[in-house]
Amino acid sequence: MDYLRTLILLTLSIFINAIVIGSIGFFATSLIRRTSNEKPFIWWVNNGRKVIFPSAAILSLIYYYTDLI
Repeated sequence: MDYLRTLILLTLSIFINAIVIGSIGFFATSLIRRTSNEKPFIWWVNNGRKVIFPSAAILSLIYYYTDLI
């Protein structure tokens, strides 16, 4: 049962981390776009998933190995 609880918490952690990282990146690039040009925003829209999922998974593993989950 402990294994199942940990698996569910890791899955939720990855999902929540991805939402938070994606939101931060979206708002940061939107702010940069307003002040200068469109290139960072276009980069984030096209390539953001390459940054979001690995960083969300790494953060979740850090939570797991530091006994936060």
